[in-house]
Amino acid sequence: MDFISKSQTFDNLSWRRVAAGVGLAVTSAVIFCIGNIFYNFYLHPLRHYPGPKFLIVARLPYLKWMASGTLVSHFRELHEKYGPVVRVAPNELSFISQDALKTIYGHRQPGEGFRKNPAFFQPATNGVHSILTSEGDAHSSVRRKILPAFSDKALSEQTDILLHFTGLLIRKLREKIEAPGSSKSVDMFEWYIWTTFDLIGDLAFGEPFDCLEAASFTEWVALVFNAFKTFAFVNISKQLAPLDKLVRLMIPKSMKARQQKVFTLNIEKVDRRIASKKDRPDFLSYIIKGKDGMAMPVEELYANSTLLVLAGSESTASGLAGTTFQLLKNPEAYQKALEEVRSEFATEDEIVPERVKHLPFLAALVSEGLRMYPPFPEGLPRLTPRQGATISGRWVPGGTYVQYSTHAAHRSTDNFADPDVFAPERWLGEARFANDIREASQPFSIGPRSCIGRNLAYLEMRLILARMLWSFDMQLAPESHAWDDQESWIQWDKKPLMVNLSLVKRSE
Repeated sequence: MDFISKSQTFDNLSWRRVAAGVGLAVTSAVIFCIGNIFYNFYLHPLRHYPGPKFLIVARLPYLKWMASGTLVSHFRELHEKYGPVVRVAPNELSFISQDALKTIYGHRQPGEGFRKNPAFFQPATNGVHSILTSEGDAHSSVRRKILPAFSDKALSEQTDILLHFTGLLIRKLREKIEAPGSSKSVDMFEWYIWTTFDLIGDLAFGEPFDCLEAASFTEWVALVFNAFKTFAFVNISKQLAPLDKLVRLMIPKSMKARQQKVFTLNIEKVDRRIASKKDRPDFLSYIIKGKDGMAMPVEELYANSTLLVLAGSESTASGLAGTTFQLLKNPEAYQKALEEVRSEFATEDEIVPERVKHLPFLAALVSEGLRMYPPFPEGLPRLTPRQGATISGRWVPGGTYVQYSTHAAHRSTDNFADPDVFAPERWLGEARFANDIREASQPFSIGPRSCIGRNLAYLEMRLILARMLWSFDMQLAPESHAWDDQESWIQWDKKPLMVNLSLVKRSE
């Protein structure tokens, strides 16, 4: 009995200690949370910046918006309410002014520069940093190796490839709408993405993906196209430390498997292109040769080639779809575009890169389309230097997350008159837009980390739109009149862009 009594006493003491420990842990957690909230409100270096109180308490609302695809629309609302700079999380600021854009993303100043947010920019599947994720001198080195593939000389040599795939797009669309019993309504985003994937696939790997020929997504393209949501959810998980590893375990295995398969297929394509030893003006021919003898190691090729295909196809197709949508919603602009293109070219063969560069209204409508519908509408997050930085005339301490919110900036009355109006004339010097800050529209970012393929993207868009306007009369289908009401996960989550096409009838 004494033994039982002593055992019970020991158990009681043990449970009391456990209960006391749990109580202490809970109390400590509550005190920590209250203390953290108090600090964020009253002591944090960013306490004087405007923003809603619920975003200052914790980062969870921000991450919820990211997960639900509503971050872009919420950021626009925040800037409309609070102005050009908003505190969007305890340690993060969002800006929409042109001077903030230049400070955050412009060329590096003496001392430590703005660093990429490590939660947002992860290395490739093989652990090697690409041009997107590398920093400092490493980034400069990768960029120097890739840059020759996007030079004016390279673009000139790639003309035949551009003409082949833009011509194939027109031919396949003609065949589709002329086929007996077929619908004249087509999903133009699908056709644009098939074109840009085929084009970039040929430029990157020396072989197209054959999406246009099949009029469908091939396996590799479907995998790559769906990769953005995987990237977005990995990004969210990395911002939930110390629970990030647990959250990543909740990401569906199918998502991870798709990511791995994309990389495996990419390796096969790169290896096949290198083994072919073809002498043709594609990306890898320039990168393999290298500049000043600096050929890129094969592991870097693997890391960068998928990125080049993904960014080069998706961004251009999104820009084309967004511009087409806005153009067809605005009859006056559409008519001006038709008149410019159809008066300039007597035959389809005359529509070549060198000539479309000199069509002012076409250039303006592309710029306006990208302002209204930037392919990547979210900001590119950065960390301020350890020594801090002055942004828009105010001091921001080191280690603060900052970003230029692209879509919010493009649609702000601080930067543009009638920002929700599609007006290509704002890029042609029309008086009513004289006070527009056109430099605030930067769909491909600025500075040393801006999109390396921006010139190719602009050229593709002008060439494809010119061919479409010359060949077809287009009308937006009723079901697509609200097409731009979309969520986003890094990129827009696009719906079918249904357009009614009819061939232009010309006298012989």
